[in-house]
Amino acid sequence: MEKRIILLAEDTELLLEIQRSLLQRDSFDLHTARTGERALEKAMELKPHLVMLSDIMPDTTGREVCSAIKSNPGLKGTKVIIATSNPSKEVLAECVDAGCDGIVTKPFEREKLLESVQKLLGETFRRKPRYHVEIPCAVYIERRGLPAVMVDISEIGCRLEMDDPPARDTAVEVSFDLPDTVQSVTWKGVTRWSIPGNSEADFSGIGVEFLEVPADDIEILRDILDSMPEERRL
Repeated sequence: MEKRIILLAEDTELLLEIQRSLLQRDSFDLHTARTGERALEKAMELKPHLVMLSDIMPDTTGREVCSAIKSNPGLKGTKVIIATSNPSKEVLAECVDAGCDGIVTKPFEREKLLESVQKLLGETFRRKPRYHVEIPCAVYIERRGLPAVMVDISEIGCRLEMDDPPARDTAVEVSFDLPDTVQSVTWKGVTRWSIPGNSEADFSGIGVEFLEVPADDIEILRDILDSMPEERRL
């Protein structure tokens, strides 16, 4: 199946990292740009299916880049989403006038961002259902334990809130009680994204992908998640 080419144009590294982590899929080919001029150059080069533009960049606005993309015959069919931290009526109206196909607000809300991308690309995100939990746990990095709270979990990973999160691609072990039980487990994993406590986001923590989990443990977790009420599903 042909990969969908997505160009992410954002000058803030943290927000760019968040977008990359949320849209990391085998079916997507992700590219990035840090200025409006570079975004337009890459759009011409790549002919992406979708461009996500920060509304404010060092050299221009996402609205201006969007207008340039939409008026370029070589980019016919390219979808554009503008991400803005100022969703005033005036800004939203200017985004629409520029021809954008969707608008998302910063800081990003995961589900709304994915919904916008899915709507424009017709992409169904194949990911395991996540469920809200609130489980105290410990994150071990080379035998050093750090306190954390697990705030959601699926069969393939979890999201942890913590004050001093390790960097992306860090090997970790997560010790916790399986949801709604007193059965303790310690599972190996790797951090797929990390947001520091001093960031612009209202969340500090990590997303962990589970690795080398015993099959019996996964079966137990699957049964637990299947029995959870629908309102806990994210």
